[in-house]
Amino acid sequence: MKLASIIYGKSLDSLEFSHQGYLSVLQALPKGQSKWKDTYAMLKDNFLFFSKGPKSPPIDAIYFSSIKVNECDPLKIKRENCFSIHTQVFSAADKDSLSVWMKAFSNTQRWFEVEYDDITTATLMAYSKSNKTKSSTNVKALSPFFGFTIDDIAKREKRNVPTFIEYLTNFILTHGLEEEGLFRIPGSLVEMNELQEMFDTSTSMPDLSKYDIHTVCGVLKSFFRSMPNSIFTIEIESKLIPILCSLRTNHFQLHQGLSQISSVLKMMLSTPS
Repeated sequence: MKLASIIYGKSLDSLEFSHQGYLSVLQALPKGQSKWKDTYAMLKDNFLFFSKGPKSPPIDAIYFSSIKVNECDPLKIKRENCFSIHTQVFSAADKDSLSVWMKAFSNTQRWFEVEYDDITTATLMAYSKSNKTKSSTNVKALSPFFGFTIDDIAKREKRNVPTFIEYLTNFILTHGLEEEGLFRIPGSLVEMNELQEMFDTSTSMPDLSKYDIHTVCGVLKSFFRSMPNSIFTIEIESKLIPILCSLRTNHFQLHQGLSQISSVLKMMLSTPS
């Protein structure tokens, strides 16, 4: 919500939306339970705003910088006409409504690709300067991560490994290696969305010690899912998949398969982007 307020100003209730209507959102509850809650959603560029109704002002928003919105498998969700943004799952009223929403998402643009670009550059720089804290040891420029490639972020930061990825992986290596189900057990959807917005809009890295390790892992997974292109090219995938399939059917020893995977990954890292 912070980034939307910076870009569009404080008068969010006067925005013109490309599409709007009622949706149901899947909310996580304690002990692995969940429930569906009705909300009113409004689409503007690549922000999905939420309010109590058609005449109410926005009270929350999701920023999906990659414009990657996926339809969900009804067998997995146990509900039809669903789509997901990052880790959040939504349900439309019926098949026609879902089709309209998906078309609206596919036709939208990222906010920095439309008319706000000239305004927000200065606005974001001013916001960045006014929100820097001298006590923070992890200060960063106000620039979004989600929806960009690793190369885009690395070039922007002028370093080989983006600060954001290094910060997350160091935390996981320090606090998560003895945790069971790492990258398999899902984290809190609410906290993952909260962290994603903090990474994209804050001028300092958030304190990850306040969050469950599975939530932190989920944020890293969400970043890779939000990238415009897969981290593995078609060429790399065509080399990796046969090796992984052979490992599953025990066609050769584990160390031999890992050696081949290592060779493919080294080739990927040595190939200029």
